[in-house]
Amino acid sequence: MQIESLLTSELQLGQQLNKSVKTGERADFALLLAMLSPDVSEQDQFHFETTDTVEKKESLSELFEVPRAQHLTASGNDQEQSLALGKLAQEQGTLAARLSHCLNPEALSFALDKTHDIDRQVYDSLDYHTAANFSGKHSRAKPADIDLAKVLFAQKDYQAQLIA
Repeated sequence: MQIESLLTSELQLGQQLNKSVKTGERADFALLLAMLSPDVSEQDQFHFETTDTVEKKESLSELFEVPRAQHLTASGNDQEQSLALGKLAQEQGTLAARLSHCLNPEALSFALDKTHDIDRQVYDSLDYHTAANFSGKHSRAKPADIDLAKVLFAQKDYQAQLIA
């Protein structure tokens, strides 16, 4: 049994859960359930296609010349911008710094390391899904298309075996 990516849905396991229950292999069943992500927000029903709304939002922002949104974490030149804002506040006062911040907001937090200020021992003992979310390696695998006819046939076959 080889699992290639993070498991976020029972659909990724295919019929392995059913086979484990059918054959009475409790250890395999428990292992498969333990490998699933405990985060409910990673399940398919919470992910929607938002490509159209993002494009609309960008064009409206450009149309009304809305300043960029304030980012939660720093990236790229945000640290330099923060230093420049501090220098501006020192030289020209807080009113000039506030105006500059409103026009070009700086990030709210500066992550200095990859562990997000979590003790290294705690970070190393995180489960695989949580550590992948922190490190940005989390990639959702697309569930395979389900053939409804095969599923119905398998259910009827299973029911026939139960009755027999």
